[in-house]
Amino acid sequence: MKQLFWLALVGMLWFLAGCKHQQTTDGAGEIKFTVIDQGQYSGMEEPEDRFISDGASWEAVWSVLQKGVMPRPTLPEVNFETHTLIACGMGTKTSGGYNIQVDKVEKKEAVITVSVVNSEPGENCLRTSALTQPYVVIKLKKQPATASFSFSHTTATTDCR
Repeated sequence: MKQLFWLALVGMLWFLAGCKHQQTTDGAGEIKFTVIDQGQYSGMEEPEDRFISDGASWEAVWSVLQKGVMPRPTLPEVNFETHTLIACGMGTKTSGGYNIQVDKVEKKEAVITVSVVNSEPGENCLRTSALTQPYVVIKLKKQPATASFSFSHTTATTDCR
């Protein structure tokens, strides 16, 4: 019985070793990220995308994002030795119902493309009568200094029927 157990264990380890993730030599593919903050109200009054690679820049962006919020939420900690942040904002909108989200981040050679979806309310949607500034902040592993970032924005209309 013990031999059968050890044989099964060795077979399972051998199988798992063969399932190792294969990466291409240029590191191409989808990059995993985490949303660390998202909201409807901020100080990002113009549409913009920001690449944040140090603590001072992060504090400045956080101050803009939390403009008017009292008490101001604690600045999320980020280790910029290992990670990078990206903040995307839609700018000021004349009503509620707008949203922004990062769909995916992909790397191809030295270009990292951030695919962003801007959602707007359809004509049948109820909306708040307030100015909004939707934004999202994501965290991803630090990329090489030689990498360049490209942003691709698409617009989606919410159907509220």
